[in-house]
Amino acid sequence: MKLLRRSHTEEDSEDTDSTTSSMTEDEYVGVALEVTFSRSRSRMKRMYELSGGQKTVVAVALLFAMPKTEQPPFYLFDEIDAALDPQYREAVARLVASVANPESGAPAQVICTTFHSELCQVADRHYRVSINDCSSSVAVINGGCQHLL
Repeated sequence: MKLLRRSHTEEDSEDTDSTTSSMTEDEYVGVALEVTFSRSRSRMKRMYELSGGQKTVVAVALLFAMPKTEQPPFYLFDEIDAALDPQYREAVARLVASVANPESGAPAQVICTTFHSELCQVADRHYRVSINDCSSSVAVINGGCQHLL
């Protein structure tokens, strides 16, 4: 991750995490990310080079990494896994499960909507929301995710 700093020529320049700490937050204009989905660090990619699913994985990882010092008690995701391939859906499901795990110190409540089984498999409660004659209904589903999809 690199901080983008406003330079005197109005062009953005990049700082790494180890640069001067005397900079004020007004001098920064954003953050640049380079990520890799392979073991080779030589294949670093910028965000515009990533697929929709890879961008989702990066966004979820950042979302869960930023509040490590003071984690919010609640997350609400609407089809967070919609653009993901199966292996990434499983990885995101494991990440969601780790955030909600009571053994993590400060577990968060996580509510997800999904049409895929991977997130359902790590959930401890399941609900079906349906619409019939312009009226919504919510039902508790017992027995796990096989009854949801």
